[in-house]
Amino acid sequence: MVKGPRLPDQREEVIPEIGRQAPMNADDEIGNPAPMNEMLSEAATDLKAKIMARIKAGQPRNRLQRLCEVPPESLMESVNAALRAIPTVTITETNELIYASASVILEMLGYKSNHGSHEIRDPPWKRWLEAKIKAARKDVSQLTEAQRGVMKRPIPERYIQITIPKRGKVVHTKGVSLPEGTIADIENSYKYLGIPQANGNLELATRKAAMAKYLLQVRQVLRSQLNGKNKTRAINSYALPVIIYPAGIIRRPNEEIQTTDVKTRKRRTMHGRIHPKSSTLRLYAIRKEGGRGLASVRATVQDETSKLHEYIKEKAPTDDVLIEGLR
Repeated sequence: MVKGPRLPDQREEVIPEIGRQAPMNADDEIGNPAPMNEMLSEAATDLKAKIMARIKAGQPRNRLQRLCEVPPESLMESVNAALRAIPTVTITETNELIYASASVILEMLGYKSNHGSHEIRDPPWKRWLEAKIKAARKDVSQLTEAQRGVMKRPIPERYIQITIPKRGKVVHTKGVSLPEGTIADIENSYKYLGIPQANGNLELATRKAAMAKYLLQVRQVLRSQLNGKNKTRAINSYALPVIIYPAGIIRRPNEEIQTTDVKTRKRRTMHGRIHPKSSTLRLYAIRKEGGRGLASVRATVQDETSKLHEYIKEKAPTDDVLIEGLR
């Protein structure tokens, strides 16, 4: 049997050729085919030439400015006609065509073009950080000049509150607030292990600072979301060491110690942790005996002071410095 020519199947699609042959592979990207017969006006022809020249130039893409006004309709009609006359095959060519058209439109409307400037701007966080580093280097340079005494101009006002030392001696200081007004020589005032050291008596300032910090940390613990047991443990381990640290070194009156315990109980009552008429002895008793387990400031300070005295008496026979201190 002789077979005739095979007829095309009705399920197969016949792709017409419009302007340029469309890609036959399904994986290829389809762009914008151009019509065969379309008469362009003079303005559209000029726009088409400018767009093609911009595409062939291959300039890098920069961020374009935003339009502040709507372009005239005649310009948009000419641009649309020019775009219809320029064929593209892939989506990449289509994107390049759109970008070139937008840049040409901006130039025709009088906007400044960024073409020719290949500078890539850094992100805002990097510019901010570099500015901070530059300002810090300038401050260090000026402080070094002031320390060496070679600064030609007067010291800036922002450095007035700064003490400028040189080999352990103060080169320049003005307007420094001292812990007590009786101390006139700032070189003899310093801190050792967190306790101010100077010619004057700083016990009162140290006690006030420790009391304020202790009450602040107690308030922070009571405002937290911990349960009652963990809040008590947090006060004993987080806030109480502020009072214990200078115990035995800084003299603290008994009335002040008792006032600290009263303020601690008052704050616990304000935050709903204990009843105003609850037993005080039960508050300071250990939890195994049915108490709350809160450490008393008075008992803790006395315990630390007695331990320090016992240590000094034990080590004094073998240490000449301690012997002189006990006389």
